[in-house]
Amino acid sequence: MVKPGNLIALNAPVFRIVNNAHLEGVLNAPEREMGRLKVGLPLRMLVDAVPGKVFEGKVDRIAPVMDSSSGTFRVVCAFDNAPELRPGMFGRIEVVYDQRQDALTVPRIALLEDEGEPAVYVVQGKKAQRRVVQLGYTNGEIAEIRSGLKEGDQVVTAGKVAIRDGTEIQVIETAGTSAAVAHAVAAGNDP
Repeated sequence: MVKPGNLIALNAPVFRIVNNAHLEGVLNAPEREMGRLKVGLPLRMLVDAVPGKVFEGKVDRIAPVMDSSSGTFRVVCAFDNAPELRPGMFGRIEVVYDQRQDALTVPRIALLEDEGEPAVYVVQGKKAQRRVVQLGYTNGEIAEIRSGLKEGDQVVTAGKVAIRDGTEIQVIETAGTSAAVAHAVAAGNDP
């Protein structure tokens, strides 16, 4: 903070020492997450400055009060032994609330959520059959199916607004693009 030859005032800082072995990130979480967030939950963080690297951490502290102006509360996240991270970086933090092995998932675009209960159209021969499903977690473009489907069921992902229960359909699968019909698949470790 000074150069050789500068006059230094009494009690003026000359340098700052930073310990990069234990860094903390601050996350402002919405109030609806207050009941779900717990100290010790695992985290994943992506930082634009270090592309392709996922940093693992945990929830270290949770503020006991809400910020009434923003409706959020402060969560302090701890990241240990991440030499690529520097103080002051910005990142996107994902809280891992739960992990399930071999979760049955479908593309989120296959869901029919217009009638209050989630459902999908399942391919039965050449016809579409509407089937009510129970959802688990949804994450980005996939949704976990807790009941209502089994592995290998084909679900309609395109053109679903034009069909009704029992409508005759044509299955179109194209390599390299999003298919009109996708398979329900088992995916491991999806939060």
